[in-house]
Amino acid sequence: MAINDYKKQNQRPFPTWTEVLEIIKAMGYRQVAEPESLAPFKKEDSV
Repeated sequence: MAINDYKKQNQRPFPTWTEVLEIIKAMGYRQVAEPESLAPFKKEDSV
């Protein structure tokens, strides 16, 4: 809903990723955990 409000207020069809992150931060998001590696999610190449 916050993204839709932003788009209406700024007359934009879609926000940039930077704007999305700013919206999320304005909603009160904060990082509380240590960053984790994405290695477990990496797809393996099929042979």
